[in-house]
Amino acid sequence: MSNEAKDQEKAAAVFRQAIALLEDGSFEYAVGGGLSTDHWIGGATRISDIDLVIRQDAAPDILRALSEAGYETAEMELSWLHKAHGDGVTIDLIFELKNGTRFDQQFKEHRRRAEMFGTTAYVIAPEDQVASLAATVGRDTIGKHWYGVIDIMANNDLEWDYVVARSQLIPLRMLSVIYFALSQQVPVRKGVIEQLMQVAGDSEQ
Repeated sequence: MSNEAKDQEKAAAVFRQAIALLEDGSFEYAVGGGLSTDHWIGGATRISDIDLVIRQDAAPDILRALSEAGYETAEMELSWLHKAHGDGVTIDLIFELKNGTRFDQQFKEHRRRAEMFGTTAYVIAPEDQVASLAATVGRDTIGKHWYGVIDIMANNDLEWDYVVARSQLIPLRMLSVIYFALSQQVPVRKGVIEQLMQVAGDSEQ
């Protein structure tokens, strides 16, 4: 993640313009990353960068729209990400979350509308953010991401079957986070651990 944008008023203006460009162009998207985490644990108030989950086949048209609006755009040599820059803010256009989720029908149906930085935008579901964070942890981010996960769990009534569905590629990581959540007295629906253990067992066969 980039450092916090120096001018938060400009960053909020970039956010609003990016959302307007996507919605005016009828592009499907959802706000992800740190803004999503903040939203689901009490509300996003500061912008570091702007993560937008999009359909990969829409990326060329979205990059074109951003470029025409004055943003610097970069088609990355990656299978999951392109970038745009404007007024000191980085916009990450993400095709695939770390847990393997792409913008499919379930993702679309579970995203939510929310008020953010003076506009209304789609935000990825708390379940999708939990699964994404569980898969993103590294040596330097595990504490931040795990506490982000359990804060989302503690502040939202999760659809646990959907969490399990989004953990098909990361059942052991999700189990680790859930055991940590339980150690912090954050409740988890009965049966979820057994479901994830079944997924983990099936993946080893």
